[in-house]
Amino acid sequence: MDDLESKLQEAAGARHRLIATDGVFSMDGFIARLGEICDLADRYDALVMVDDSHAVGVIGGGGRGSIEYRDVLGRVDIVTGTLGKALGGASGGYTSGRSEIIEMLRQRSRPYLFSNSLAPMIAAAR
Repeated sequence: MDDLESKLQEAAGARHRLIATDGVFSMDGFIARLGEICDLADRYDALVMVDDSHAVGVIGGGGRGSIEYRDVLGRVDIVTGTLGKALGGASGGYTSGRSEIIEMLRQRSRPYLFSNSLAPMIAAAR
């Protein structure tokens, strides 16, 4: 956490600050210390983004991943994940967050603008 804090201090003059982390690191199973990360984000006015691809459907009391497991629901600004692991093996993924963040991503994310949605056969599969 000391290194993250020093990076946030270095970015003090930046217009925006974003802390991005995996919820669960796939190579060793380490679960991010999201409480401490969110505390630093609060202290340095940063957004928090968690890639929960290896956690959703697997950990947390209701299967909501590392954010639920670390009890930081409502403190993480952006959550990303895949539909290709615990959520059934479909292709694609998701990004969730406050409506204004998602709308900005929709308008400015070139991969989103120039990509295809889920194949109809995958979306209709039961």
